[in-house]
Amino acid sequence: MAIPTGDVLAKLPDDVKSKLSRLSQEYEIKIREYESATIQLRSMESEKASVERALQRLEKLPDDVRIYENLELILVEVNKDEAKANLLDRKEFLKLNISKLKKQAEEILKEVRRIDSEIREILSAYGLSRGESG
Repeated sequence: MAIPTGDVLAKLPDDVKSKLSRLSQEYEIKIREYESATIQLRSMESEKASVERALQRLEKLPDDVRIYENLELILVEVNKDEAKANLLDRKEFLKLNISKLKKQAEEILKEVRRIDSEIREILSAYGLSRGESG
């Protein structure tokens, strides 16, 4: 986010410079929050896809097959029904969190746009635009 710098910024009233600085900081924080949310979202979507693939593979296995689940640093034997139930629980958990994260990312993006618009309005009032430098 480029806010005018140097001689251009020096000509602005102190209260305007202070507000632009505060808005710029808020903007950067929100951008980082948005990036973090989208990274988490991609990770959860990837894990959900893995769970779905595991469920598909599990359906093709005979009922009496030995199945092992990873429990921290050890493997634990479970029956097919337990494995399926655990995978379905994980899938549901991921679906809920993906939904929450999508809403969170949308709200953050709205806030980014609001801040950007406010910065543009302030700059426009002084005949400036983003990216000008002194």
